[in-house]
Amino acid sequence: MRWNNPRLHDPGRRKSWLACDDHRVSLGDFLTARGFLREVAPYTESVRHR
Repeated sequence: MRWNNPRLHDPGRRKSWLACDDHRVSLGDFLTARGFLREVAPYTESVRHR
């Protein structure tokens, strides 16, 4: 999950959190409720190096 806090981060900055299938929905809901979630993408090695 790629997110940012618009009150703290520049608009282009993204932070990444990993979530297993069991927690993806609850973490996504948490970030969405706060207006932080920007995108959800599956984990790959190339994502790790962004």
